[in-house]
Amino acid sequence: MRWFFLSAQQEQIPTSDSQLATLVQQGILRPQTLVWHEGQADWQSLGELKPDLFATNPLLRSSAVVGSAAPASPLKITEGLVRSSGWILTCGILFLLLALLLLVTGILSAMHSYKEWHQVASSLEGAKPSISIVQSVFGVACQILAAISLRWMGSHLIGATGKLRHGQTTGEFALTEIGLRRLGKFFVILVVSLLLAIACWAAVVLWIGFKLS
Repeated sequence: MRWFFLSAQQEQIPTSDSQLATLVQQGILRPQTLVWHEGQADWQSLGELKPDLFATNPLLRSSAVVGSAAPASPLKITEGLVRSSGWILTCGILFLLLALLLLVTGILSAMHSYKEWHQVASSLEGAKPSISIVQSVFGVACQILAAISLRWMGSHLIGATGKLRHGQTTGEFALTEIGLRRLGKFFVILVVSLLLAIACWAAVVLWIGFKLS
């Protein structure tokens, strides 16, 4: 049987009879949620039509009886993130633009380093690369790695924004969960990138100290 329920934004969300129990367990459907199916005269609360769905949960059952506040649904909890989704999306776009800028400058630096190395190699056959060339290669590698990290972070932020918005609009917690996971991956990549940056900085400082000693 095809059912419809009203979301927090008063949107009519379609679902099936077999999905009702799952939506109740996820906290999307509550006893006071208004539902309707074909042949029904008017919208009614789910707790009145199907009290058995809440019989195993004493908190939900008591809220249906005495009208106390039901536990906040995951979609309600993520409303603050959705309200700030514009800033999250803007941040993701800026990450992608910065990644593109670093990639372009890295390619240009690599071309310059190759020309410099080629000139030294042709003038001094068998000569080792100079320190400046080694530093340039190291800098290019860092730029490319930073561009890759920023690209991943930007794509995860943009993807998380889309899933959170879609999940909030349709009332599907599965989409909201995917958005939260992508947001979590963004912070994982951010922390790993910062640790790598600190490690590279420490290696450069130690190398400079070794050369000066």
